[in-house]
Order: sequence, then C-alpha cells, then structure tokens
Amino acid sequence: MAAVYADNLLREMHLLRDKYIDNPITEVVIAIHDALFFQNRWIDYTASQYLQAYNLLSSLALQETINNSSVEEAIIALENYGFNTLPFGVQLDLNQADSFATE
Repeated sequence: MAAVYADNLLREMHLLRDKYIDNPITEVVIAIHDALFFQNRWIDYTASQYLQAYNLLSSLALQETINNSSVEEAIIALENYGFNTLPFGVQLDLNQADSFATE
C-alpha cells in the first residue's frame, strides 16, 4: 500500500513540475522528489523527516514572496533533515584532484 501512495506522490510531483516550472516552490518539490525517487529511498526516510519536509513546504508556501535565497535555504534545510537532494550528482575524488594540482 505504501508503494502505491509513494508512486502517486512522485507522479503528482512530476505534474507540478510540468505545470508550474517557473514557480520557486517547484524547485524545492523537485529536490524532495529526487531524494525520494533515487533508488526508492522513500522507504528509508522516517515519519519525522516527512513531517519536517511538510512543515518546510507549508512555511515556504505561506511566504508572501519566495526568492532564490528562500529556495536555497529550503533545500539546505532538507539536506540538514537528512534528505539527499542531489542523489544524481558526481562524486569527486579529491585525492586525485590534489595529485593533478601538484604535477
């Protein structure tokens, strides 16, 4: 049953992105989407984390004006809550980068 709910939620997030791509809240919703979708990690998050994300989105939606700073702060807050909002990112080997710098 939870998988059906999660699937519906992820689909609604996609619809939101398709309909309101220019809305700043959409960027935060997609950050949550990526954290949930990647490798079915929606299973790994706790009720407390979901409540934190809900409260964050609710407070963001109540803001009169949402600017880039508000969006960045919201995504950083999600990271602080334990959501991996950039799961598709590239991992850098900093040791290798250091060896190139010394050559």
